[in-house]
This record gives sequence, structure tokens and C-alpha cells, in this order.
Amino acid sequence: MKKFFYLMSVVCLMMAASCEKPENGNNEKPQTEPPVVTVPEGVKTAGAELVLKAEGLVEGAEFYLKSGEEKITLDGAKVSASGATVKLPYCLGEYTLFVKQEGVEVEIGKIKIAVTGVVLPENAVSAGDEITIAGNGFASDALIFINGIESVTAVEAAGVKVTVPEGVVEGGNSVSVKQAGTEQEFDGKLKVASEVTAEKKNRTSINITYGEEPFFSISAVYRDGEPVEMTYDFMGMQSATQITKSGNTYEFSGYVNWSFTVENGRVEKFIYEGSELPWTYNSDGQLTEFYTDNESLYKLDYEDGNCVSFGSLYENPDMLVTNPYEIDFGTVWGALIYVDVNYDILYSAILFGWVGNPSKRYPSVNVDEEDRQPYEYKFDGDGYATRMAVEGFMEVVCEYEK
Repeated sequence: MKKFFYLMSVVCLMMAASCEKPENGNNEKPQTEPPVVTVPEGVKTAGAELVLKAEGLVEGAEFYLKSGEEKITLDGAKVSASGATVKLPYCLGEYTLFVKQEGVEVEIGKIKIAVTGVVLPENAVSAGDEITIAGNGFASDALIFINGIESVTAVEAAGVKVTVPEGVVEGGNSVSVKQAGTEQEFDGKLKVASEVTAEKKNRTSINITYGEEPFFSISAVYRDGEPVEMTYDFMGMQSATQITKSGNTYEFSGYVNWSFTVENGRVEKFIYEGSELPWTYNSDGQLTEFYTDNESLYKLDYEDGNCVSFGSLYENPDMLVTNPYEIDFGTVWGALIYVDVNYDILYSAILFGWVGNPSKRYPSVNVDEEDRQPYEYKFDGDGYATRMAVEGFMEVVCEYEK
């Protein structure tokens, strides 16, 4: 009898065990939850590391990009408890990012890969010029195309050096990069100057009018290409100054006496009442500090290569100064208010083109308190601006030797 009850107990235990089921309702091993991965916003730089925040990643997770039928594996992923770091390829365009682990593929999201921080030269260039295009994400074998023409390219840490090819057109030219079998066209255009370059002409006068009333004028007489006499008129008060040259020094003799030593086409030394006073320039060759007597030091500020000391704005990217002999119209106008001693000293240097390089653009808007007024310009056939004006307010007119 005891054996009977013992056997029955064993049978019942076996039956009970056979009736138990796994919690997931089958005999398979429970699955790990899929990872949750977040892609940071914004355009991603080609070739850079991409940091992903994630939960549930495991060592050995595989990351890759897909675009149509193309699949690009991102090798060398570094997985941690808080996410992962992957290195992006140098291909350009829009892709979908995936992760695969333990046999399960998870779509993370869309990303755009590009060359970022691209800055094209602001000044107009010519065929054959070597220029630098700043940017991040250029591949070592990147090719630059200007107006669809392949250019000689050398990739550097801060961007690429490019030789402007023959065949570019005057005005705006598209610029694009090809790398890793993909292409990206940059925002903006590369401006190419006309093949006709300005020849140096002697400026004979600058006349400034407020409203309809003459305000200031300065004019010069030349002999054999050199200035010999200058006349100055400030609100009806006139004076004449004789000019003599010795070497590279010009002596001015009139109601005020001074001299300029001119080197590389600009005033390097100013002598007034026995004091030697420097005029200084920035790395772009633009005037930054000058004197008009032995006490009054004036300073000019520039942003993006344009003088911003006199309330002028440079909002039109197409108004580039391509004539190297042009005067800085923003300075010509604004200095009348800024300078309060010896106008004729500064304006003689402006008249003769001895004040360094002009701003990179012509000013487009005059700002007076909250009033914005556009500048109007006229040019002659040689590329010189002959007139800048704000209608009903002011006018600057320049004349040149024929």
C-alpha cells in the first residue's frame, strides 16, 4: 500500500511539472527590450564623431546608415551605459541611421551629413587666383567645382585651397564639393571680377553737399602725374596749398604746413609742426589710426573688412569694391563729422588715394538714429564711383583727370 501511494505522488508531481509554462507563454528565452537611441538635432559634419544618447545598448551593437539600397557601416562604435559614439563617413546627403543588436534592427532616425561652416571669399576673384574656402568636413580627396569646372584643390585643416579655373564667368559662380561619391553645393556664390581691371587715375576733386548747399570741397592740380597744388573750401572759407615732392615725401605749404611720407601707395609718416606721427593700418591694409595734428588721434573700426565707424551698413553682398584705386566712400562721408581739426590734411590723403585699401564693399544704407536711407551710386566706364548720395540729404561727387 505504501508503495502505491509513493508511486501516485511521483506521478502527480510529474504531471504538475508538465503543466507549467514559461511566463512568456512559450518555451523561448525572453527577449531583451530594444534600445532607445536619440539623434542630436542639426546638420552633422562629415567625418566627425557623432555622440548618441541611448538606453539599452549592449557591447557589439552595430550602427549603419541607409539611403535607398546603399548601406554604410559605421565601424568602431564605442558603447557606454549612457549611449554611444560613432564616426561619420565623408559622404554627403540625407541618411537614415540604424542600430542592430542581438539580431534586432532598430531605426534611430534621419540625419543630414554635410561640409559645415563654409565661408566663400567675399571679394571678387579672377581665373588663376588661389583662394581659400573655409569649412569643416572636407575629405582628403575632396574635389571642388566652380561653375561646374573641376578646380585644383589642396585640403588643409581650416578648409581647402583652390585655384580658380579658366571658364568661370563674371559675376556669381556656383561652388560645390564632391567626395565619397556624393556632392554638395554650397550656399552663396563665388564672385568673379570683370577681366577689365581699373587703371589708376588721378582724382582731381571731391565735392560734398548737404541738401542743396555746398559744404566741403577739395581739388588738386597735377603736373606730370604728381600733385602740385591743392585748393580747399569749407563752407565758403577757402585756402590754397602748394605741394612739393622730394623722394617719397610730399611737403604741403599753406595756412597749415605738414608733410606726408608715402610708401606702398599710402601715408606711413605724417609730420606736423616738427612732430612725427604714424598712420597705422590693419592686416588688410586699411587705415585704422591717423592724426590731423600733433594731439588728435582718430581710430577707425572694421567688421568683415568694412569700416563701421560712421553709421553706414553694408547689407548688399553684390556691392563689392573691385577697383583697387577706389576711395572708401563711407570714410569720405563720415569723417566730416568725426574729424574736428584740419579737414584738409585727412582729405588731401583721401584725394590722392594715400589712405590704404578701401572697405571690401560700398556702404548700402545710411543710418541716422532710427532713419534708414539707401545710398545711390554712379560709376564711370573705368569702374570708378563718381557719385554717392542719399536723396535730399547729402551727395559726394568725385572727378578725375580725363
